[in-house]
Amino acid sequence: MRELQNCIERAVILCDGEQILTHHLNLTAHAIPAERSDRPWDHVDLTGTLADVVGRVQTEVERLKITRVLGDVGGDRGQAADQLKVGYGALLAKLKEHGLG
Repeated sequence: MRELQNCIERAVILCDGEQILTHHLNLTAHAIPAERSDRPWDHVDLTGTLADVVGRVQTEVERLKITRVLGDVGGDRGQAADQLKVGYGALLAKLKEHGLG
């Protein structure tokens, strides 16, 4: 189960659009590209201004962190808000912003 979660989280980071495609999932262990890098920064879209790049990275990190914490607490939003050290309303706003709930 943990491997699947890691696979999905990595796909979210690597995905540059609204859809996760098969190549984002890296499902075949035998088909590792020669230029593969495990550094997430090698996959960041650096186009646009610094503010654009920071905004995209922040959005992905927030989505990833919220998803992980919600999974850890079995979907309990109150516990997730406590663990994230944000108010319940702020968490609900982030869930809506990221299309997570």
